[in-house]
Amino acid sequence: MYFTVKPNVMANRAAKYFLLVQMFLIPFFAFNQNGHYLGKEKNIDNNFLLKKAGNTNFNNNPAALIFKDIKNSYYAVDLSKLPSRYEKIRFLEYTYNSKELTNIYNDINGKYILFLVDNSLNIAPSRITDILSGFKSETEKELKGMNEQEVKTWLKEHDKYIKKQ
Repeated sequence: MYFTVKPNVMANRAAKYFLLVQMFLIPFFAFNQNGHYLGKEKNIDNNFLLKKAGNTNFNNNPAALIFKDIKNSYYAVDLSKLPSRYEKIRFLEYTYNSKELTNIYNDINGKYILFLVDNSLNIAPSRITDILSGFKSETEKELKGMNEQEVKTWLKEHDKYIKKQ
């Protein structure tokens, strides 16, 4: 006497098994980093990176590599190099469209904004700083071509960083 299982019963069992595996594995692997960017370093957070940025000599560059671990390279942009609100916000818009950069801290009222680049992309640090410098140049060029009213209108439409009262 052979034991046979109908195909739809096997498919049902497989689906249930797959669902059970997902129920237990997804919560196991999914975790909230809470501002921690885990490579081999266990305590990389925004405060650590902001301190690194504060100790970095940017020279005349708007951006610099401030830290690197096995997983990511971390960059800071010195907001003093982007003096107007328009420049800060427009610069961030450029970075959001970049495939290389991940924004991890964007307090435009602070001293720095922070980005990370996944090291698996194999992009030279000089290339990233060139990209960020290019965004700054484009932002400056655009601003020079606008009058005060155009800047106000643009900010009204694009400034998502105003605190709602």
